[in-house]
Amino acid sequence: LEKLLGEHHDQAELLEVVMDDVSLEFRVEEIPLLQQSALAGKSLRDAHIRDSTGALILALRDGSGEFTTNPPPETQLCAGQILIAIGTDTQLRALAAAATQGGNGRSSS
Repeated sequence: LEKLLGEHHDQAELLEVVMDDVSLEFRVEEIPLLQQSALAGKSLRDAHIRDSTGALILALRDGSGEFTTNPPPETQLCAGQILIAIGTDTQLRALAAAATQGGNGRSSS
């Protein structure tokens, strides 16, 4: 996890606490961003992922395997990227729907 988050040690420590607490239902998942997704071509800011799904994007991985950790809001989302996100099962399912099928992926959690 620290390798993924690089110099963001505080975030890595927080995630380790969250992931180690079995009473919390958060998990990290890799979700492919497909061409037909309404998210493709938008910036993270304009995609409103956290607002619409509740999931938080921790990193992006491009087709060459290069990671962008803690991507800034102006980061452009591109088809073929892998979204590395944290959230509840419901939030991650909503993100997966938005990333693979289009739509806004609205979540009630």
